[in-house]
Amino acid sequence: MPRRKNEEDLFGIIPRILSLAFFGAFVSLWALKYKNPALFNQYLYIIFASIVGLGIMVAILWIYRLKKDVRLNNFIKSSGFAVEIDNFINRFGKEKNKESWNYLGYYFDENRLSKLVEYLNGKGLRINQRQFKNYLKKRIDRLELDLTVKSIGSETKDLNSLSGSDFELLLKRLFEAMGFSVQLNGKAGDQGADLIANLNGKRYIIQAKRYSGSVSNSAVQEAVAAKPYYDCSHAVVITNGEYTRGAMDLAKANNVQLVGKKELQQKLAEHLHENWS
Repeated sequence: MPRRKNEEDLFGIIPRILSLAFFGAFVSLWALKYKNPALFNQYLYIIFASIVGLGIMVAILWIYRLKKDVRLNNFIKSSGFAVEIDNFINRFGKEKNKESWNYLGYYFDENRLSKLVEYLNGKGLRINQRQFKNYLKKRIDRLELDLTVKSIGSETKDLNSLSGSDFELLLKRLFEAMGFSVQLNGKAGDQGADLIANLNGKRYIIQAKRYSGSVSNSAVQEAVAAKPYYDCSHAVVITNGEYTRGAMDLAKANNVQLVGKKELQQKLAEHLHENWS
């Protein structure tokens, strides 16, 4: 671990040293031109060769660093760590405080980043803090691109035409546009949590119900049971339809938020700029 830390410091210090050396050589050469033209001509080629050498060294370091990052990205994809890191982004990507490292609206506590890097190294990944942040940037860029591309379009779309999984993906895009980090969890045995959304230290379990009829109190019961199971502080049920009276009464008694079609349409228009009927 100390060797990787020293390596990280080295890559941060060497470019600064080379930049200062280049600037110092330029200033010295400029001063020498006026004070001693003969000596200036004598050392001109030596100084020029030194500058070229420094440039080559910087290029070699940059290429080495780039190749190392590429190998690291490939290893993350092939080793299964990508899923764990995506879960980290989804759960902790909105922890905004004075110590947060941030990128494109995502905020990560520096201490939590350090702990995750330590954990990944313990699993044999061999990654330092700088490399991990670079990987996070690339992954967040991809997430934001996917969100942007999928949000393009102003035509009216039909909520009833969506499959259950497509409805969950739509809600994921919506909550991400609202500033949440979101984990898509919908699968068999999900214990009533189709999505897990995180924002400002609060954790939400989301039940997605793409129904042709009214949603009954069973959906609310699932959300109530899923909240402690997934260590969530809030529970939300969202549907493209309406709710039965029993569902509304049970939700009120258990502090579960219900979002029906009309409210969902408003949020989709406001945050995704999409029209849904």
